[in-house]
Amino acid sequence: MLPGFNHNIKYRDKIFHVQTEDNGEDNPLIISHIFVGGNIIATKKTDYSNLLGKEDIASELKVIMENQHKELIKDLITGKFDSHPIVSGAEILSENKEQKEDIKTTTDPINIPKRDVQPEASRSHFKPVSSNSNFTVFGEETITEETLDKVILRFLKENK
Repeated sequence: MLPGFNHNIKYRDKIFHVQTEDNGEDNPLIISHIFVGGNIIATKKTDYSNLLGKEDIASELKVIMENQHKELIKDLITGKFDSHPIVSGAEILSENKEQKEDIKTTTDPINIPKRDVQPEASRSHFKPVSSNSNFTVFGEETITEETLDKVILRFLKENK
């Protein structure tokens, strides 16, 4: 099994995570996903069972993985997934519309006592990240040699 590839791509004011991994010879698939906000918007799978047993399988797999990973990145930045509701923002618009329809209004005024409210800046214990900082998105350079399934199985076995 080869280590995978992970890249974060900023596109249309969103961070997309492109991940490619080898499932290993027990399940000979190379799987690539594009995530945004924790949701998978695209997946590509390549079966490599026909390569099992070859001497130079690792080098061939690396080329296949790189090409598949690059292909998904290219598809993303050339707009292939722009019509997806999460990418286009249609999902957010429909959620907001549903929320507005669910809100009941009343004509009776509500008396809420006034409070002395401090300005937002004085309440915050956190400093904003400067736009000039070296801030990176978590997992930007993460490379794993295990599939997510194997990591979860190992975790479950160790924590019985």
